[in-house]
Amino acid sequence: MRAKLGDKVQKGQILAMLAAPTLGDAHAALVRAKALREAAATNAAREASLLAKGLTTAREEELARSELKTATAEVIAAEARLSALGVHGGGAGTFALTSPIDGVVVARNATLGAFLPASATAFAVADLSTVVIAADVHEADLPHLAHDAVVEFRADALGDRVFRGKVAWIDPAVHPVTRMTRARLEVVNADRALRPGMFVRASLALPSPNPSTKQLLLPIDAVQPLGGDDVVFVEKAKGVFEVRTVQVAKGSGRLATVTSGLAFGEVVVVEGAFLLRAEAAKR
Repeated sequence: MRAKLGDKVQKGQILAMLAAPTLGDAHAALVRAKALREAAATNAAREASLLAKGLTTAREEELARSELKTATAEVIAAEARLSALGVHGGGAGTFALTSPIDGVVVARNATLGAFLPASATAFAVADLSTVVIAADVHEADLPHLAHDAVVEFRADALGDRVFRGKVAWIDPAVHPVTRMTRARLEVVNADRALRPGMFVRASLALPSPNPSTKQLLLPIDAVQPLGGDDVVFVEKAKGVFEVRTVQVAKGSGRLATVTSGLAFGEVVVVEGAFLLRAEAAKR
């Protein structure tokens, strides 16, 4: 074993030397093929010399040259098999496992002398200078999300520190149950403060409204469906509420834009609107 958990490694650096029976068989096949080629080359040279002296037939000399070609092809095939197995250095039956990138060893499942299944991951090397954040985005917020858009987020473990990342990918599909889609944010992590597995909360800046146009925005929970309409419950007096039909243009996932049916300054119910809707539905 050449590397342990937490080690900084460079691309091409040897992490471990692994032994594999398959490699042993492949090395043995190459050794046999080279031995046969050497014998075939000696025999071909001898037959050529004898033919020049008239001590053998052209047929025998031709067979010797054919055997040399066959032996050479076997050597090439054995070398190609080792190359396909990814052998770079090492002796018979062993090969060097190298790091594919510069980074830090974040996982090591290989143990000295232990058997490692073919499906197992021996090492995991991560380049933490740039990390990827997986963010769940409500479908109503998708119109405000675009590739290369800057998103701010905070990590629960790092207090009020604000990070910024760019949107690198947006899932084209929306989950049929959660109504969410997945976006990936690329974040420069120069000081390595962000670590794999951290929980973060992202916020998306909505576009500023046109100053000449007033928009009436309500928390989305204030708008309730009733009899095929969208309604709100306007407080007329203490404990007295009016069911008011409104027109809603769009929602952002947290806010709804009301275009008609409600005036600025009117008080509406947010928490408990669902219960009032249930009572109104009984009438």
